[in-house]
Amino acid sequence: EATEYLALRIEASAKVDGAIEKGWTDEPSLTEMSHALREWSQHPDGFFAAAWCEVVGWKR
Repeated sequence: EATEYLALRIEASAKVDGAIEKGWTDEPSLTEMSHALREWSQHPDGFFAAAWCEVVGWKR
């Protein structure tokens, strides 16, 4: 499930990205964000969409 992956990614950002050490956030905020995302995903009107694209070019 995409929302669980994103919630886990938020929780891991403290270690992986050093988000807390860099002053971008704090532990309570990360916990609140991941909890809110999981809660939101349980609502029947919750909807998640992502667009991925790739651009390829070359120089003449």
